[in-house]
Amino acid sequence: MYCSFCQCRKATVFKVGYEEGMPVVVNPGIVDPEVFIRAVIEVRFPNPYIPDTPQRIAIDTSQKVGIRFVSGLIWIQRVSKTNTF
Repeated sequence: MYCSFCQCRKATVFKVGYEEGMPVVVNPGIVDPEVFIRAVIEVRFPNPYIPDTPQRIAIDTSQKVGIRFVSGLIWIQRVSKTNTF
């Protein structure tokens, strides 16, 4: 059974993942994005042995921003050189 915090996280992941993300995400071929979101909602969040706090999520996310931002810029640079999306 989910606590109210877990229900909130589940609703947020569902909205951001399925409603906002899926229409624009490109499947990288490594992990199917829909399978990943389903695993987060159905396996990761209910698992009591994988605790999450907003503080940990915020710290971990801030560590990833640079990597994701730079990777995005590299992709844009490559695509702009070929003029194809």
